Amino acid sequence: MKIAYMLRDPLDLVFLFIYVIGVLVLIFAAMQFLHAVLYKDTKARRDGMRALLLGVVLLAPRIVYHQFRLDASDYKKAVTSAYQSGTDAILETGDGYTLIAVQQADTDPANADIVVLSTALYTPDGAPNAAGLAVLKAVSEQTLKKKSAVELRYIAFTGEEDALAGARNYLSSLPEEEKARVVADIQVGDIGHADAEFQIAVSNGRENPLTDRLVKSVKRMSGQKATMRADKSADHTAFSMEGIVSAALTQEGDAAPEMDELAKAAAVVGDTVQGLMRDKNSRFRTEVEATPVAVRAAGAFQLQVDAWPSGTGIPAIEQQLGTRLTDTGTSDADGCKIYTAQLYILQQDAPIPVEVHVTTAPERVDQITVDTSALGMDEAMLRPMLTNFFGEGSEKAAENGSHETIYLDSAAQAVYHVSATTTAETGAGVPAVGYTLSITAA
Repeated sequence: MKIAYMLRDPLDLVFLFIYVIGVLVLIFAAMQFLHAVLYKDTKARRDGMRALLLGVVLLAPRIVYHQFRLDASDYKKAVTSAYQSGTDAILETGDGYTLIAVQQADTDPANADIVVLSTALYTPDGAPNAAGLAVLKAVSEQTLKKKSAVELRYIAFTGEEDALAGARNYLSSLPEEEKARVVADIQVGDIGHADAEFQIAVSNGRENPLTDRLVKSVKRMSGQKATMRADKSADHTAFSMEGIVSAALTQEGDAAPEMDELAKAAAVVGDTVQGLMRDKNSRFRTEVEATPVAVRAAGAFQLQVDAWPSGTGIPAIEQQLGTRLTDTGTSDADGCKIYTAQLYILQQDAPIPVEVHVTTAPERVDQITVDTSALGMDEAMLRPMLTNFFGEGSEKAAENGSHETIYLDSAAQAVYHVSATTTAETGAGVPAVGYTLSITAA
Protein backbone atom coordinates (compact mmCIF):
# COMPACT_ATOMS: atom_id res chain seq x y z
CA MET A 1 0.00 0.00 0.00
CA LYS A 2 1.38 3.39 -0.95
CA ILE A 3 1.84 6.08 1.73
CA ALA A 4 -0.13 8.49 -0.51
CA TYR A 5 -3.18 6.24 -0.27
CA MET A 6 -2.92 5.92 3.51
CA LEU A 7 -2.70 9.68 3.99
CA ARG A 8 -6.13 10.06 2.38
CA ASP A 9 -7.76 8.08 5.19
CA PRO A 10 -7.09 9.42 8.72
CA LEU A 11 -8.93 6.48 10.28
CA ASP A 12 -6.60 4.06 8.53
CA LEU A 13 -3.61 5.97 9.93
CA VAL A 14 -4.95 5.48 13.46
CA PHE A 15 -5.45 1.77 12.81
CA LEU A 16 -1.96 1.57 11.28
CA PHE A 17 -0.41 3.06 14.42
CA ILE A 18 -2.26 0.52 16.57
CA TYR A 19 -1.26 -2.23 14.12
CA VAL A 20 2.45 -1.36 14.41
CA ILE A 21 2.21 -1.51 18.20
CA GLY A 22 0.53 -4.89 17.83
CA VAL A 23 3.42 -6.17 15.70
CA LEU A 24 5.91 -5.04 18.35
CA VAL A 25 3.88 -6.76 21.05
CA LEU A 26 3.89 -9.98 18.99
CA ILE A 27 7.67 -9.76 18.69
CA PHE A 28 7.85 -9.41 22.46
CA ALA A 29 5.54 -12.45 22.80
CA ALA A 30 7.81 -14.48 20.53
CA MET A 31 10.83 -13.52 22.62
CA GLN A 32 9.03 -14.58 25.81
CA PHE A 33 8.09 -17.95 24.30
CA LEU A 34 11.69 -18.49 23.21
CA HIS A 35 12.90 -17.63 26.69
CA ALA A 36 10.37 -20.04 28.21
CA VAL A 37 11.55 -22.87 25.93
CA LEU A 38 15.25 -22.27 26.54
CA TYR A 39 15.08 -21.75 30.31
CA LYS A 40 11.90 -23.63 31.26
CA ASP A 41 10.53 -20.37 32.66
CA THR A 42 6.76 -20.66 33.32
CA LYS A 43 6.44 -16.93 34.05
CA ALA A 44 7.91 -16.09 30.63
CA ARG A 45 5.40 -18.48 29.06
CA ARG A 46 2.49 -16.74 30.82
CA ASP A 47 3.84 -13.32 29.83
CA GLY A 48 4.22 -14.51 26.27
CA MET A 49 0.62 -15.77 26.18
CA ARG A 50 -0.69 -12.45 27.50
CA ALA A 51 1.40 -10.53 24.98
CA LEU A 52 0.16 -12.82 22.19
CA LEU A 53 -3.48 -12.13 23.05
CA LEU A 54 -2.83 -8.40 23.35
CA GLY A 55 -1.01 -8.39 20.02
CA VAL A 56 -3.91 -10.13 18.27
CA VAL A 57 -6.35 -7.58 19.75
CA LEU A 58 -4.17 -4.71 18.50
CA LEU A 59 -3.82 -6.21 15.00
CA ALA A 60 -7.52 -6.97 14.57
CA PRO A 61 -8.98 -3.47 13.97
CA ARG A 62 -6.94 -2.75 10.86
CA ILE A 63 -7.34 -6.25 9.47
CA VAL A 64 -11.10 -6.08 9.90
CA TYR A 65 -11.22 -2.54 8.48
CA HIS A 66 -9.41 -3.62 5.34
CA GLN A 67 -11.86 -6.44 4.77
CA PHE A 68 -14.43 -3.88 3.67
CA ARG A 69 -12.28 -0.86 2.89
CA LEU A 70 -9.97 -1.12 -0.14
CA ASP A 71 -7.95 1.67 -1.73
CA ALA A 72 -6.59 2.20 -5.23
CA SER A 73 -3.51 0.06 -4.64
CA ASP A 74 -5.76 -2.97 -4.18
CA TYR A 75 -7.28 -2.45 -7.65
CA LYS A 76 -4.26 -1.43 -9.71
CA LYS A 77 -3.10 -4.92 -10.68
CA ALA A 78 -6.58 -5.99 -11.80
CA VAL A 79 -7.19 -2.72 -13.67
CA THR A 80 -3.84 -2.93 -15.47
CA SER A 81 -4.41 -6.55 -16.49
CA ALA A 82 -7.96 -5.88 -17.71
CA TYR A 83 -6.92 -2.75 -19.61
CA GLN A 84 -4.08 -4.55 -21.38
CA SER A 85 -6.28 -7.49 -22.36
CA GLY A 86 -8.71 -5.09 -24.02
CA THR A 87 -12.30 -5.99 -24.91
CA ASP A 88 -11.73 -9.21 -26.82
CA ALA A 89 -13.89 -11.29 -24.51
CA ILE A 90 -16.87 -8.89 -24.63
CA LEU A 91 -19.07 -9.35 -27.66
CA GLU A 92 -21.49 -6.74 -28.94
CA THR A 93 -25.08 -7.89 -29.14
CA GLY A 94 -27.68 -6.69 -31.58
CA ASP A 95 -29.95 -5.33 -28.83
CA GLY A 96 -27.33 -2.86 -27.60
CA TYR A 97 -26.39 -4.35 -24.23
CA THR A 98 -23.96 -7.03 -23.13
CA LEU A 99 -24.38 -8.63 -19.72
CA ILE A 100 -20.78 -9.11 -18.61
CA ALA A 101 -21.38 -10.71 -15.23
CA VAL A 102 -24.06 -11.32 -12.62
CA GLN A 103 -23.26 -11.81 -8.94
CA GLN A 104 -26.24 -13.13 -7.02
CA ALA A 105 -27.14 -11.97 -3.54
CA ASP A 106 -26.29 -14.39 -0.75
CA THR A 107 -29.71 -14.14 0.85
CA ASP A 108 -33.08 -14.34 -0.93
CA PRO A 109 -31.53 -14.03 -4.43
CA ALA A 110 -34.90 -14.12 -6.19
CA ASN A 111 -36.11 -10.98 -4.41
CA ALA A 112 -32.91 -9.07 -3.65
CA ASP A 113 -32.40 -5.52 -4.83
CA ILE A 114 -30.38 -5.19 -8.03
CA VAL A 115 -27.52 -2.73 -8.47
CA VAL A 116 -26.33 -2.21 -12.05
CA LEU A 117 -22.72 -1.24 -12.76
CA SER A 118 -22.44 -0.10 -16.34
CA THR A 119 -20.23 1.54 -18.91
CA ALA A 120 -20.25 2.20 -22.62
CA LEU A 121 -18.81 -0.55 -24.82
CA TYR A 122 -17.27 2.09 -27.10
CA THR A 123 -15.92 5.60 -26.65
CA PRO A 124 -17.55 8.50 -28.57
CA ASP A 125 -14.96 8.13 -31.34
CA GLY A 126 -15.87 4.46 -31.86
CA ALA A 127 -12.86 2.89 -30.13
CA PRO A 128 -13.32 0.08 -27.57
CA ASN A 129 -13.84 1.55 -24.11
CA ALA A 130 -10.97 -0.31 -22.48
CA ALA A 131 -10.82 2.12 -19.53
CA GLY A 132 -14.46 1.78 -18.42
CA LEU A 133 -14.49 -1.98 -18.96
CA ALA A 134 -11.24 -2.39 -17.01
CA VAL A 135 -12.77 -0.58 -14.03
CA LEU A 136 -15.83 -2.85 -14.10
CA LYS A 137 -13.61 -5.93 -14.33
CA ALA A 138 -11.46 -4.83 -11.39
CA VAL A 139 -14.48 -4.05 -9.23
CA SER A 140 -16.14 -7.36 -10.09
CA GLU A 141 -13.04 -9.29 -9.00
CA GLN A 142 -13.22 -7.66 -5.58
CA THR A 143 -16.97 -7.97 -5.10
CA LEU A 144 -16.87 -11.64 -6.11
CA LYS A 145 -14.92 -12.37 -2.93
CA LYS A 146 -17.49 -10.87 -0.59
CA LYS A 147 -20.95 -11.69 0.65
CA SER A 148 -23.64 -9.40 -0.68
CA ALA A 149 -27.15 -8.37 0.30
CA VAL A 150 -27.81 -7.17 -3.26
CA GLU A 151 -27.47 -8.64 -6.73
CA LEU A 152 -24.80 -7.01 -8.89
CA ARG A 153 -25.09 -6.82 -12.67
CA TYR A 154 -22.17 -5.64 -14.79
CA ILE A 155 -23.35 -4.39 -18.20
CA ALA A 156 -21.79 -2.72 -21.25
CA PHE A 157 -24.10 -0.60 -23.41
CA THR A 158 -24.04 0.65 -26.98
CA GLY A 159 -26.37 3.12 -28.66
CA GLU A 160 -25.69 6.19 -26.53
CA GLU A 161 -25.62 8.24 -29.72
CA ASP A 162 -29.01 6.77 -30.67
CA ALA A 163 -31.08 8.09 -27.76
CA LEU A 164 -29.57 5.57 -25.31
CA ALA A 165 -30.98 2.67 -27.31
CA GLY A 166 -28.98 -0.06 -25.57
CA ALA A 167 -29.90 0.96 -22.02
CA ARG A 168 -33.54 1.49 -23.03
CA ASN A 169 -33.64 -1.95 -24.65
CA TYR A 170 -32.18 -3.56 -21.56
CA LEU A 171 -34.74 -2.00 -19.24
CA SER A 172 -37.56 -2.84 -21.66
CA SER A 173 -36.43 -6.47 -21.70
CA LEU A 174 -36.93 -6.87 -17.94
CA PRO A 175 -40.22 -8.19 -16.55
CA GLU A 176 -41.92 -5.55 -14.41
CA GLU A 177 -41.28 -7.42 -11.17
CA GLU A 178 -37.58 -7.70 -12.04
CA LYS A 179 -37.33 -4.06 -13.11
CA ALA A 180 -38.86 -3.10 -9.76
CA ARG A 181 -35.89 -4.76 -8.05
CA VAL A 182 -33.37 -2.50 -9.83
CA VAL A 183 -32.53 0.08 -7.21
CA ALA A 184 -29.53 1.91 -8.74
CA ASP A 185 -27.23 2.27 -11.73
CA ILE A 186 -23.60 3.35 -11.33
CA GLN A 187 -22.21 4.40 -14.69
CA VAL A 188 -18.45 4.48 -15.30
CA GLY A 189 -17.99 7.36 -17.71
CA ASP A 190 -14.89 8.93 -19.20
CA ILE A 191 -12.26 8.30 -16.53
CA GLY A 192 -8.54 7.70 -16.05
CA HIS A 193 -7.20 11.18 -16.83
CA ALA A 194 -4.35 12.51 -14.71
CA ASP A 195 -4.81 15.86 -12.93
CA ALA A 196 -8.56 15.70 -13.56
CA GLU A 197 -11.01 15.92 -10.69
CA PHE A 198 -13.79 13.42 -10.31
CA GLN A 199 -17.25 14.58 -11.28
CA ILE A 200 -20.58 12.94 -10.58
CA ALA A 201 -23.05 13.41 -13.42
CA VAL A 202 -26.80 13.10 -12.90
CA SER A 203 -29.36 13.54 -15.67
CA ASN A 204 -31.28 16.31 -13.88
CA GLY A 205 -28.28 17.63 -11.93
CA ARG A 206 -29.89 16.89 -8.56
CA GLU A 207 -28.47 14.99 -5.62
CA ASN A 208 -29.90 11.59 -4.75
CA PRO A 209 -29.03 8.80 -2.27
CA LEU A 210 -26.54 7.31 -4.76
CA THR A 211 -24.67 10.58 -5.35
CA ASP A 212 -24.35 11.03 -1.58
CA ARG A 213 -22.53 7.70 -1.34
CA LEU A 214 -20.35 8.37 -4.37
CA VAL A 215 -19.28 11.76 -2.99
CA LYS A 216 -18.19 10.14 0.26
CA SER A 217 -16.34 7.39 -1.61
CA VAL A 218 -14.49 9.90 -3.78
CA LYS A 219 -13.35 11.68 -0.63
CA ARG A 220 -12.24 8.46 1.05
CA MET A 221 -10.50 6.92 -1.95
CA SER A 222 -8.95 9.96 -3.64
CA GLY A 223 -8.96 12.77 -1.09
CA GLN A 224 -10.87 14.91 -3.60
CA LYS A 225 -14.16 16.73 -3.27
CA ALA A 226 -16.27 15.55 -6.18
CA THR A 227 -18.30 18.13 -8.11
CA MET A 228 -21.84 17.54 -9.34
CA ARG A 229 -23.01 18.32 -12.85
CA ALA A 230 -25.99 17.69 -15.10
CA ASP A 231 -25.49 15.31 -18.02
CA LYS A 232 -28.23 13.57 -20.01
CA SER A 233 -26.02 12.12 -22.73
CA ALA A 234 -24.96 8.86 -21.06
CA ASP A 235 -26.77 5.60 -20.31
CA HIS A 236 -27.56 6.45 -16.67
CA THR A 237 -30.28 8.78 -18.03
CA ALA A 238 -32.28 5.79 -19.29
CA PHE A 239 -32.39 4.49 -15.72
CA SER A 240 -33.36 7.82 -14.17
CA MET A 241 -36.22 8.13 -16.68
CA GLU A 242 -37.61 4.94 -15.10
CA GLY A 243 -37.35 6.43 -11.62
CA ILE A 244 -34.18 4.43 -10.81
CA VAL A 245 -31.54 6.50 -9.04
CA SER A 246 -28.43 6.70 -11.17
CA ALA A 247 -25.20 8.63 -11.56
CA ALA A 248 -22.05 8.56 -13.66
CA LEU A 249 -18.50 8.84 -12.33
CA THR A 250 -16.44 10.89 -14.80
CA GLN A 251 -13.24 12.86 -15.26
CA GLU A 252 -12.89 15.44 -18.00
CA GLY A 253 -9.64 15.16 -19.92
CA ASP A 254 -8.02 14.36 -23.27
CA ALA A 255 -4.94 12.44 -22.14
CA ALA A 256 -4.70 8.68 -22.47
CA PRO A 257 -5.91 6.78 -19.41
CA GLU A 258 -3.35 6.18 -16.68
CA MET A 259 -3.44 3.05 -14.57
CA ASP A 260 -3.15 4.91 -11.26
CA GLU A 261 -6.19 7.01 -12.16
CA LEU A 262 -8.18 3.99 -13.33
CA ALA A 263 -7.33 2.21 -10.09
CA LYS A 264 -8.52 5.24 -8.17
CA ALA A 265 -11.82 5.23 -10.10
CA ALA A 266 -12.22 1.51 -9.42
CA ALA A 267 -11.64 2.14 -5.71
CA VAL A 268 -14.37 4.81 -5.68
CA VAL A 269 -16.88 2.55 -7.43
CA GLY A 270 -15.84 -0.44 -5.34
CA ASP A 271 -16.18 1.45 -2.08
CA THR A 272 -19.67 2.63 -3.03
CA VAL A 273 -20.76 -0.82 -4.16
CA GLN A 274 -19.44 -2.57 -1.07
CA GLY A 275 -21.45 -0.19 1.07
CA LEU A 276 -24.56 -1.29 -0.82
CA MET A 277 -23.53 -4.95 -0.52
CA ARG A 278 -23.55 -4.65 3.27
CA ASP A 279 -27.04 -3.09 3.25
CA LYS A 280 -28.90 -6.09 4.66
CA ASN A 281 -31.94 -4.13 5.84
CA SER A 282 -32.67 -2.42 2.50
CA ARG A 283 -31.82 0.95 4.03
CA PHE A 284 -30.75 2.24 0.63
CA ARG A 285 -34.10 1.35 -0.94
CA THR A 286 -35.83 3.09 1.94
CA GLU A 287 -33.77 6.22 1.27
CA VAL A 288 -34.64 6.05 -2.42
CA GLU A 289 -38.34 5.49 -1.91
CA ALA A 290 -38.54 8.51 0.39
CA THR A 291 -38.63 10.48 -2.88
CA PRO A 292 -41.68 9.90 -5.14
CA VAL A 293 -41.04 8.13 -8.44
CA ALA A 294 -42.26 11.16 -10.41
CA VAL A 295 -39.58 13.31 -8.79
CA ARG A 296 -36.84 10.71 -9.31
CA ALA A 297 -37.85 10.41 -12.98
CA ALA A 298 -38.06 14.16 -13.60
CA GLY A 299 -35.94 15.79 -16.28
CA ALA A 300 -34.53 19.30 -16.40
CA PHE A 301 -34.44 22.38 -18.58
CA GLN A 302 -32.37 24.80 -16.60
CA LEU A 303 -31.67 28.45 -17.30
CA GLN A 304 -28.38 29.03 -19.15
CA VAL A 305 -27.46 25.36 -18.76
CA ASP A 306 -29.57 23.01 -20.88
CA ALA A 307 -29.69 23.45 -24.65
CA TRP A 308 -33.02 23.54 -26.43
CA PRO A 309 -33.98 19.95 -27.37
CA SER A 310 -33.24 19.77 -31.07
CA GLY A 311 -33.50 16.00 -31.53
CA THR A 312 -35.92 14.35 -33.92
CA GLY A 313 -38.24 11.65 -32.60
CA ILE A 314 -39.71 11.08 -29.16
CA PRO A 315 -36.79 8.98 -27.81
CA ALA A 316 -34.30 11.72 -28.73
CA ILE A 317 -36.51 14.40 -27.19
CA GLU A 318 -36.90 12.36 -24.01
CA GLN A 319 -33.16 11.92 -23.74
CA GLN A 320 -32.46 15.63 -24.22
CA LEU A 321 -35.03 16.54 -21.58
CA GLY A 322 -34.03 13.63 -19.37
CA THR A 323 -37.54 12.36 -18.75
CA ARG A 324 -40.37 10.35 -20.28
CA LEU A 325 -43.09 12.12 -22.25
CA THR A 326 -46.70 11.07 -21.66
CA ASP A 327 -49.01 11.40 -24.68
CA THR A 328 -52.21 13.25 -23.75
CA GLY A 329 -53.91 12.28 -27.00
CA THR A 330 -54.61 15.94 -27.77
CA SER A 331 -53.15 18.54 -30.12
CA ASP A 332 -52.82 22.31 -30.01
CA ALA A 333 -54.22 24.81 -32.51
CA ASP A 334 -51.14 24.40 -34.72
CA GLY A 335 -51.54 20.63 -34.93
CA CYS A 336 -48.69 19.83 -32.53
CA LYS A 337 -49.20 16.77 -30.34
CA ILE A 338 -49.22 17.59 -26.63
CA TYR A 339 -47.24 15.52 -24.13
CA THR A 340 -46.90 16.02 -20.40
CA ALA A 341 -43.70 15.76 -18.38
CA GLN A 342 -42.07 16.82 -15.12
CA LEU A 343 -39.08 19.16 -15.40
CA TYR A 344 -36.81 21.00 -13.03
CA ILE A 345 -37.13 24.48 -14.43
CA LEU A 346 -36.41 28.10 -13.45
CA GLN A 347 -34.19 26.93 -10.57
CA GLN A 348 -37.18 25.49 -8.72
CA ASP A 349 -36.44 23.06 -5.88
CA ALA A 350 -39.09 20.64 -7.15
CA PRO A 351 -40.01 19.53 -10.69
CA ILE A 352 -42.86 21.41 -12.37
CA PRO A 353 -45.57 19.91 -14.63
CA VAL A 354 -45.15 21.08 -18.23
CA GLU A 355 -46.73 20.44 -21.60
CA VAL A 356 -44.36 19.63 -24.44
CA HIS A 357 -45.78 20.50 -27.86
CA VAL A 358 -44.26 18.33 -30.58
CA THR A 359 -44.59 18.81 -34.33
CA THR A 360 -45.51 15.66 -36.22
CA ALA A 361 -43.44 15.79 -39.39
CA PRO A 362 -40.74 15.60 -38.22
CA GLU A 363 -41.20 15.12 -34.47
CA ARG A 364 -39.51 18.13 -32.93
CA VAL A 365 -40.23 20.22 -29.85
CA ASP A 366 -42.22 23.29 -30.87
CA GLN A 367 -42.71 24.77 -27.42
CA ILE A 368 -42.79 23.94 -23.72
CA THR A 369 -45.69 25.39 -21.74
CA VAL A 370 -45.23 25.65 -17.99
CA ASP A 371 -47.95 25.02 -15.43
CA THR A 372 -47.63 28.46 -13.79
CA SER A 373 -49.84 27.48 -10.86
CA ALA A 374 -47.07 25.13 -9.71
CA LEU A 375 -44.32 27.75 -9.88
CA GLY A 376 -45.18 29.39 -6.59
CA MET A 377 -44.60 32.86 -8.04
CA ASP A 378 -46.80 35.39 -9.77
CA GLU A 379 -46.00 37.43 -12.87
CA ALA A 380 -44.60 40.28 -10.78
CA MET A 381 -42.02 37.88 -9.33
CA LEU A 382 -41.25 35.99 -12.55
CA ARG A 383 -40.40 38.99 -14.74
CA PRO A 384 -37.71 40.41 -12.40
CA MET A 385 -36.17 36.95 -12.07
CA LEU A 386 -35.90 36.52 -15.85
CA THR A 387 -34.62 40.09 -16.17
CA ASN A 388 -31.91 39.29 -13.64
CA PHE A 389 -30.75 36.39 -15.79
CA PHE A 390 -31.20 37.70 -19.31
CA GLY A 391 -31.52 41.47 -19.07
CA GLU A 392 -34.56 43.53 -19.96
CA GLY A 393 -37.06 41.64 -22.06
CA SER A 394 -38.61 42.96 -25.25
CA GLU A 395 -42.31 43.72 -25.39
CA LYS A 396 -44.48 42.24 -28.09
CA ALA A 397 -48.21 42.53 -28.77
CA ALA A 398 -50.03 39.22 -28.65
CA GLU A 399 -52.76 38.17 -31.08
CA ASN A 400 -55.46 38.41 -28.42
CA GLY A 401 -54.72 42.07 -27.83
CA SER A 402 -52.69 41.55 -24.64
CA HIS A 403 -48.93 41.85 -24.49
CA GLU A 404 -46.06 39.49 -23.80
CA THR A 405 -42.48 39.96 -22.73
CA ILE A 406 -39.76 37.95 -24.41
CA TYR A 407 -36.46 36.98 -22.76
CA LEU A 408 -33.62 35.39 -24.74
CA ASP A 409 -31.50 32.66 -23.16
CA SER A 410 -28.66 32.75 -25.67
CA ALA A 411 -26.72 29.99 -23.88
CA ALA A 412 -29.61 27.55 -24.30
CA GLN A 413 -30.84 29.02 -27.59
CA ALA A 414 -34.28 29.37 -26.07
CA VAL A 415 -36.83 32.16 -25.67
CA TYR A 416 -39.04 32.61 -22.60
CA HIS A 417 -42.46 34.14 -23.29
CA VAL A 418 -44.40 35.69 -20.39
CA SER A 419 -47.87 36.84 -21.39
CA ALA A 420 -50.95 38.05 -19.54
CA THR A 421 -54.17 36.09 -19.92
CA THR A 422 -57.76 36.91 -19.09
CA THR A 423 -60.00 34.13 -17.83
CA ALA A 424 -63.61 34.00 -16.76
CA GLU A 425 -65.06 36.86 -14.72
CA THR A 426 -64.92 36.74 -10.96
CA GLY A 427 -68.03 36.90 -8.82
CA ALA A 428 -67.76 40.71 -8.75
CA GLY A 429 -67.95 40.89 -12.53
CA VAL A 430 -64.23 41.68 -12.83
CA PRO A 431 -62.14 39.66 -15.31
CA ALA A 432 -59.58 37.37 -13.63
CA VAL A 433 -56.11 38.09 -14.98
CA GLY A 434 -53.37 35.45 -14.95
CA TYR A 435 -50.29 34.76 -16.99
CA THR A 436 -48.76 32.04 -19.12
CA LEU A 437 -45.15 31.02 -19.49
CA SER A 438 -43.95 29.22 -22.57
CA ILE A 439 -40.53 28.44 -23.98
CA THR A 440 -39.62 28.14 -27.65
CA ALA A 441 -36.47 27.74 -29.71
CA ALA A 442 -34.52 30.95 -30.36
